[in-house]
Amino acid sequence: MVTRRGLLCLCLGILSMVTGCYVDPPPSHYFPYAGVDMDPETSPGHSDGQGIDYERQMDEQEQQYRRQRSLQERAPEPTYREWEREQERVRDPRQGG
Repeated sequence: MVTRRGLLCLCLGILSMVTGCYVDPPPSHYFPYAGVDMDPETSPGHSDGQGIDYERQMDEQEQQYRRQRSLQERAPEPTYREWEREQERVRDPRQGG
């Protein structure tokens, strides 16, 4: 019985110390994005029209990239074409070689 009471007092003492060691959070200059409004409707870049040109430019670059990538995917690589020819020769030995 004495051990339980001793353990209870010890735990209560530790708990009271832990809650007494409160530290204020650091100042907001440690968090540079704390004051930034990320809502597109209320952000200053959208309300006065400055961000629209940037968005258009990004859209054009994305479209250009997609066109270029599409052309690259349509044209098979030379090494792949050579491999296909080699496979055809293996399947049909009459085709040269």
